[in-house]
Amino acid sequence: MKILVTIPHFYKYIPGSKYGSTIFQEPFQRINALGQCIASLHQNLGKRQYCINVDNTACRINESISSQLDIVICTQGTHHVLNELALNKNYFHQMPCDIDPMYLGFECRKVLRDNIGKYDYYCYLEDDLILHDPFYIKKIEWFTNCVGPLAVLQPNRFERSFNLPADKCYIDYPHLEVGGAVTTVNANYWGIDISFSSPPLAPHSGCYFLNQEQMEYWLSQPYFEEIDTSYIGALESAATQGILKTFQLYKPAMTTACFLEIEHYGDGYLGTVGEEISII
Repeated sequence: MKILVTIPHFYKYIPGSKYGSTIFQEPFQRINALGQCIASLHQNLGKRQYCINVDNTACRINESISSQLDIVICTQGTHHVLNELALNKNYFHQMPCDIDPMYLGFECRKVLRDNIGKYDYYCYLEDDLILHDPFYIKKIEWFTNCVGPLAVLQPNRFERSFNLPADKCYIDYPHLEVGGAVTTVNANYWGIDISFSSPPLAPHSGCYFLNQEQMEYWLSQPYFEEIDTSYIGALESAATQGILKTFQLYKPAMTTACFLEIEHYGDGYLGTVGEEISII
């Protein structure tokens, strides 16, 4: 399997701002976030996974689920931390873009468009998301086969901590008013009953993973090239508005939220639990 991942990345301290790419005066938070984002993709989806043998040799493992992985990071000017990453430089390709950094996500979409037909999966990921599940692609592939090609399963985002009142907290709180009925799909996976809801009340996940058929379908829509920023803002719209208009989005219900999940770096949301947000 061949996977293309695009990541918009920007870092510049701007006092009074609200986004993670601009709120930190020192860059180490963004270096850690982006480094973990890129490394986690290779560690869980890539091919360079080995097992040490007793004869002092190392052989490749997980070959039945590992993939050829290409990562393209879209940046603006010198406002990035790529040169500070303690990573193999072959882990990613940089694509400089002359654009307002809030719109880098739409440049990522162009990268996916320009590579149509070359990959099995076309993916978009914000630069502070960390994937831990080696079966992530297999799970969404299973779901699409069960429900249909216009159904896109999105992950629940979470944060984790070791010394706060909550050890783990899912952060995508409901904010979408659903006018019609909510569709629920029930399925059994590894002996566990799991429910998936559409549309999710919190459709934003900061990412999407589309197979080639889905990417081609989205590309065929007349609005694909539009810069539609009507979903919260430009940053959120790049991740969510296009797929929200095109597909029937699902997320795992909170009873089994961990079925498909992705970590949001830091504890910016989780840190409010027990303080601004009361535990019930």
